[in-house]
Amino acid sequence: MNRLVLGIVFLIIAMVSIAEIIFEGFSWKPVVIFVIGLFLIMFLWKRPDK
Repeated sequence: MNRLVLGIVFLIIAMVSIAEIIFEGFSWKPVVIFVIGLFLIMFLWKRPDK
């Protein structure tokens, strides 16, 4: 269940970042948010379950 939520959050972050780049022009803010979100989701995905 946790991985499903993480996957949905990743898709939302990816879509928002892509939409911001497309509609507002390229800037580093959506890229940085995407990379930070990606690392956070990877960390939570690989974390061992208790």
